Amino acid sequence: MRSILLIICFALFLVACGDGGTSEPILYPEQSLAKSSSSDVPESSNVRYSCDKSSSSSSYSEPISSSSVESSSSDVKSCSSVMIVPCKTETEDKCEYGTLVDERDEQTYKTVKIGEQIWMAENLNYAYLQPTAQLDSSSWCYDNDPVNCEKYGRLYLWSAAVDSAALFSESGKGFGFGHDCGNLQQPKPCGPEENTRGACPAGWRLPWLYEWHGLYRITGNSNHFLKSRYGWTDGIDSYGFDGLPSGFANIYQESVVFYQIGEITDFWTPTTEDGAASPSEFALEDDFYLSGYNFAFPIRCVRDE
Repeated sequence: MRSILLIICFALFLVACGDGGTSEPILYPEQSLAKSSSSDVPESSNVRYSCDKSSSSSSYSEPISSSSVESSSSDVKSCSSVMIVPCKTETEDKCEYGTLVDERDEQTYKTVKIGEQIWMAENLNYAYLQPTAQLDSSSWCYDNDPVNCEKYGRLYLWSAAVDSAALFSESGKGFGFGHDCGNLQQPKPCGPEENTRGACPAGWRLPWLYEWHGLYRITGNSNHFLKSRYGWTDGIDSYGFDGLPSGFANIYQESVVFYQIGEITDFWTPTTEDGAASPSEFALEDDFYLSGYNFAFPIRCVRDE
């Protein structure tokens, strides 16, 4: 399976190597903080991190080393950040949680404050059923099993993620599979250029690529701290994000083929890479990275402040 996927995908982002392990020992946030000077250690999780969207263009696809906790300003590029203190351990949970009710279908989601942003602590499970030219829907439960939707949320095409049909907002209108990005004479954007609600509930939106980078950095420069404690071999979930191994889907003409639930996950962003729709580049996966319009990934929304 991995050899087949490596043919159809390209590895833009390698967070960790091997099957559920890393080539280096896991550096826990407490250990990382101990390495910093006392002036760098925040007193609470309410620590500001600034991410300049203009300096974090979609062309930035450099891997972020899980062993490089102390990064120079030249390495950070997109975000200036300070690591925040973990709020969850094996014995206590002091994270700032809340709830979100999606008025479209009355589903309730858990939310969590990480730094100064409010994130969904569950994957979106809204049934975005807008058909495509070849398919009768643009989002699915893994293996078309509703039980998987209840646990992992739905898997969405990029066109559904940005709400290409403009069911809820205009910011992602027209962006989808085969979108004409234009040419040098008449350039057109390949993706939205403003905050995009997409398929998210009202008052929430898709996180930008630079925001995923910021989240990654302030929580310890390793995906282990955002992985759920359940479903992975190396999940720590130190911040209540509870990232589950939701798998993904690949679209082959009129067929939807599901892969690797319990092994990997990634999340959509409205950012594009070289004309192709792009997942977050923050990948809760072990060995390779997927990109393109013909994949379906889960969605995590961030509150639109």
